[in-house]
Amino acid sequence: MTKTATAETIATATAAELEAHTVAELKQMASEAGLSGYSRLRKAGLVAALLAEGERLQQLAQALNADKAAAEVKAVSEDLGEFTVGFIRRFKSAVERNLDLATGETKQAIYPEISGLATNLVSYLDSMPGYQAHGGLADTTKLRYRSEVTESLKNAIEAEQGSFLKPALESAVAILDAALGQALADKYQAKKTGYRQSIAERKEEKTEIDPAPLLTLAENILVNLETLKKSQWRLVSIALALVTGRRMAEIHNEATRFEVASTNPDALNFTGQLKAKGAAADYYEENPSYEIPCLVYPALAVAGHDWLKEHGKLCADAKKAHNRFSRYLSEAMAILQDELGIEGEKFNYKALRAIYGQVAFMRSGASDEAAYLAKILGHGRGDLAMGGKRITDFLTPQSYNSDWKIKI
Repeated sequence: MTKTATAETIATATAAELEAHTVAELKQMASEAGLSGYSRLRKAGLVAALLAEGERLQQLAQALNADKAAAEVKAVSEDLGEFTVGFIRRFKSAVERNLDLATGETKQAIYPEISGLATNLVSYLDSMPGYQAHGGLADTTKLRYRSEVTESLKNAIEAEQGSFLKPALESAVAILDAALGQALADKYQAKKTGYRQSIAERKEEKTEIDPAPLLTLAENILVNLETLKKSQWRLVSIALALVTGRRMAEIHNEATRFEVASTNPDALNFTGQLKAKGAAADYYEENPSYEIPCLVYPALAVAGHDWLKEHGKLCADAKKAHNRFSRYLSEAMAILQDELGIEGEKFNYKALRAIYGQVAFMRSGASDEAAYLAKILGHGRGDLAMGGKRITDFLTPQSYNSDWKIKI
């Protein structure tokens, strides 16, 4: 198998597909992919490392492979053009069939017909081949193609100067836009419902974990920073993720700041929240720093982040940080899981954020776990700070309480 073929295999492989391979085959794949440190891993660690590499390859393809993206557009454009011609023809036919020539008004039957065309357009875009992991187009690409179709339709209607059909066609376009908007809303709601069900299923299969060995390891790492070599940066990163609960891209971001909180001896002031959108993004623009609990003496976490900076392990861009460090940190997490004998398939870097949240909640004495997690992880801080009782992004903090059960 060539290195290119191996990369394509890893980028699209599922956990089940990798599990079906022997340890020798997995090590061969890891070797051909250029992974390091795989020879010490057992099967679970190899699968975790290859999955992490697959995720990295997918993100690189999306972020860097402009040629492939251009090829996707070019490959689809001819088919899309043919579909658009047929779509406009069917649209006009629907309007003609439902136009009352005596009054110039359209019949009620036009609504289900136009809604059917909207459904047809959405289904067509969903069925198009693409370069996503599921073999289809990215959602952003679908939206762009949908706009191409509707803009072509509107241009065709605009060209109907003097036609008695034009007012009816324009009215039908408004119906189409509304139907497409509803189709997208329904799709989003279905996706959200599926996510809720997934969280519920995960909660039923939680893995028990004793955080004490991890916390002891993290504290020892941060206490003994001066004895560490530059090559041991992974340990510092893992320790910071566990004791601060921040994402990998936040810990390795140059914009991130950790400062000891002046009002709470067990807390840090954190600056650098990522993945904030809409109103939340506006909130963090005005309130970039907020207080978070720290699971060790806060000054140790500050020193740990300074250590990463001094050793060149921070990036100016979050995506670059992820692409640069995720593979190595996934390998380190697999080794750590092996050495500590931790059970569970989802013991990865993200799991440290989940474990942090639960330990912090248990220490806090708070009564509402979901609201507490939303606050300390940043997802609902803007809503809560403005006096609201409802958290807009309620599912994300819930997901951090779905895989692990803290055992103390």
